[in-house]
Amino acid sequence: MNLKPNKATGLYVFENDLRLEDNRLFNQACLHAVTSNTALICLYCFQPWQFRTVKIRKTVIKKANKRNAVMGSARYGFLWQSLNELKHQLQLKGISLLVRIGGTEQVVSALQKQHQFDHIYHNQSVGFYENQQWLKLKKKFPNLTFYTAHSNSLFELNDLPFKVSEMPKHFTPFRKAVEQLSWPLSEPVIDCYLYHKVNELNHWSQIPSVADGQRKVKVYIGGAKAAQEHLGDYFASKLPSSYKRVRNQLLGWQNSTKFSPWLALGCVSPRQIMQQLKTYEANHGANESTYWIFFELLWREFFYWNALKQGAKLFQTELASIETKNSIALLNLWSQGQTGVPLIDACMHQLNHTGYLSNRGRQIAASFLIHEMGVDWRLGAGYFEQVLIDYDVASNWGNWQYIAGVGADPRGGRHFNVEKQQQTHDPDGKFIKQWSKHESTVSSISWKDLFD
Repeated sequence: MNLKPNKATGLYVFENDLRLEDNRLFNQACLHAVTSNTALICLYCFQPWQFRTVKIRKTVIKKANKRNAVMGSARYGFLWQSLNELKHQLQLKGISLLVRIGGTEQVVSALQKQHQFDHIYHNQSVGFYENQQWLKLKKKFPNLTFYTAHSNSLFELNDLPFKVSEMPKHFTPFRKAVEQLSWPLSEPVIDCYLYHKVNELNHWSQIPSVADGQRKVKVYIGGAKAAQEHLGDYFASKLPSSYKRVRNQLLGWQNSTKFSPWLALGCVSPRQIMQQLKTYEANHGANESTYWIFFELLWREFFYWNALKQGAKLFQTELASIETKNSIALLNLWSQGQTGVPLIDACMHQLNHTGYLSNRGRQIAASFLIHEMGVDWRLGAGYFEQVLIDYDVASNWGNWQYIAGVGADPRGGRHFNVEKQQQTHDPDGKFIKQWSKHESTVSSISWKDLFD
């Protein structure tokens, strides 16, 4: 029988780890609460920039130009669904999910003064600005114990064969150094019930809800439950055995794994994916395609640790900025799918409608903005940050660096010939035809209708 806890001495701050399964840090927090008969408060902070226009990241563009940085509706809808699923899972354990609108530093500081926590748990982010808030909190509360963990990486930090500061600059040597490493098995959530009802005003009613049309999305539904269902469905099919052959196709739901949105919010972990992949290979055999799923996870892993290594430099460039009024105008044409180049416009229409674009589509669109339109790559990366349903700070900014040739790229960038890409990946024009009829506004149309 669970006793009613005396007080709440622990705070768990969810960020991009919106799951309970394979979350060792959450298990640690629960175990401490059980053994000490204390309560655990769980928190999620909606950052102010998600609801208002803000300046581009401080170190991105030196001029004080502004862009509409409000989170795109598709991205926000997926986050909202993921948080509601997390809220439900926590309620089954007797825990309320407290939500606040405000910077993490300010919100946690206010709660700490009210509750006098002994310890705080939070996922270790690789985002520079996210980490700055935690560094300020640790400095502000030196007697408070902070527990962190890398909950969204495949490998443990201590298992890497190099210090993060000394990791290879390019992907290939990184891959060769880590692909034979073992990774921890995913960990089930601890079986416990923690009685705690938040005895203060919760802010769920202040958070904009998802429109009815967005709730009817058939495929990308946010949350750990939907993530596990998709993971099970994918590996119950034969699709992993043909992944490498079809992964670059622009049209068709089944051409790629589609794990990225759930990975981005931590609704599923790369370790959970790898366990399913290894089970699939044991039952159906390994081939080049099943290896390539692992290969793509290694790319994600590379960008993950590379972001931690680079810090603020992830948003900077060695090249001189050419950001001008003209480049802003060009960015607007590109972002709204009004360049006059059918393949580029189709890519941007799909992105704006759904919050999703295939990896090959992203590469083509990014290359065109940088190399054909001459726009600073950071402006494009900032737009993707706004609208992508699977936005991840490390993968997004790392990939844009890769295309621009200012980051993890030994060959000076990737310049895609649009005409050749169209002939290779959309020779019959089906993708262009599918998206030429759409305007660049968010739609509530079914995802399966969009991809099939």
